[in-house]
Parts: sequence; C-alpha cells; structure tokens
Amino acid sequence: TDYIHAYNSAASHQHLESDADSIHIVTAHDSLAQYLATTIYRHTPTATTTTTMPTTLRSIPFIGQQKDWIFSIIIISLILIAFIRVGAPHFITELFQSIFSENKWHKVTETIKMQNRRASIFLFANYHIAVPLFIYEFLVTQRISILNLSDIRLFLVILLVWLTLFGIRALTFRILGYVFDTAQQTTQYLQLSLIFTNITGLVLIPICLLIPFIDPAYYQITFRLGFALFILLYLWHLSKGIKIILDDLFSVFYMFLYLCALEIAPLIWLYKL
Repeated sequence: TDYIHAYNSAASHQHLESDADSIHIVTAHDSLAQYLATTIYRHTPTATTTTTMPTTLRSIPFIGQQKDWIFSIIIISLILIAFIRVGAPHFITELFQSIFSENKWHKVTETIKMQNRRASIFLFANYHIAVPLFIYEFLVTQRISILNLSDIRLFLVILLVWLTLFGIRALTFRILGYVFDTAQQTTQYLQLSLIFTNITGLVLIPICLLIPFIDPAYYQITFRLGFALFILLYLWHLSKGIKIILDDLFSVFYMFLYLCALEIAPLIWLYKL
C-alpha cells in the first residue's frame, strides 16, 4: 500500500496513461479504493504522505517509449549532415562563423548561390525535421494532447502543419515583394532566412536526440536550453533583416510591414495559443 494512490473521481482515468511513478486505482465510488485511501491516510505520517517508487519499479516515460522511431528520424538528419561534410567540408563551420562575422555572412550568402546550394538544401530539410520533432517532444513531455494523438502520428500532423505554414509564409513574401516592387530586398531576406534555418536545424538536432534518453528531471532545463538558442538565433536573424531594410530607405515601410506581418505577428499568435 505504500505505492498505491486511490482516487475517488472517475475523472482521474487520464492518469493511467501518464508516466507518474505510482500505481493508480481509479474509480468513482469503489469500496476497495475508499478502504485503501482511508487505510493509507490513517497509517501514513503527515510528513511522508508522498512516496516514491524504487528505481527498479519506475515506469519508462512515454517519450522514452517512442525513442525507436525518433532515433530513426534523427538518423536521417545525421545522414544528410554526413553528405554535407563530405561534399562541402567547411560549409557548416562557415555557417556558425557567419553569426559573429559580417564578412562570413556575406561569403556564406554567395556560396549558397554558387557552390553550396545542395548542402543548403540538405540543411533546409534537416531544419524541417528538427523543429517539428522538437515541438512534438515538448508537447508530449508536457502532456499536451492534440487530436488525442501522442505517437508518431502526432509528429506527422505537426510536420504537415509546419510545412504548410512555412510554404504560405515564403509564398506571401514573394507576392508582397512583387506587389511592392521590393523583389531584390525580399530575395536577400529569404536568403538570410535560409542561413537561419540551416543553423537552427543543426542546433536543435542534438537536443531532440537527448530528450528520449535523459531522466525526466532534466526535461525542463533541456527545453529551456533549446528555446533559448532558438530565440537568440531568431534575434540575430531579425537584426540582419533590419540591416537589409536600412540599406534601402525606400523599402523601409514595406519591409517593416513584412517583419510585423510575417515574422513577429505569427510568434505572438502562437504564444497566445
């Protein structure tokens, strides 16, 4: 009875599928559950009402049960990165250097156009694997249910929605660039976004790999690290975008609208959601 928690509410049925370190007896008005609850309450000191199961009896967290297919998806990302390391050995290093060096940023932009287009496409695909996977792991570990899905099907739904929104965003940028006659500045900004996505995907993949294998006690700090890195890279992305705007004062108004409508507003909307 040291490891039994008795509930008097049928609403607690959801706990049966949780990764809590306890055995749950769930019933609305079951005499056995009431007896156990009364017995435990009577014989357990107040200071020790919360008990922990031995390590050998603890259940595997749900995200840990999904590690096989998660690892398979990450293997795909690692294969893409391996192809890049073989075909363009210095490209990844130059990407990270571009965060701190203006010259490297311009160099990477030019090399993407000329000789590293394939490497950039591979990293672009890696980004669209890493971000939905990171979102999936966050939702599952926080026990946030969407469409009552929690396995690979939820990941596929997130991936589909993510690709759809990203495609709409890119298409909208192109249309607005044509309508407001700022196609050149829009192209430069999209090239900058490509560098941002390439770096972000590389940063998130190790974090996505860690989550299914670490102790649940480290989930929070790991996700905080992931979100912090993403925000820092996004702020760098926006700062470079503002620089592109200031290089052509005529397009300041239109590019400012772009940033508000297609970058800042969606983030605020997601935060509120």
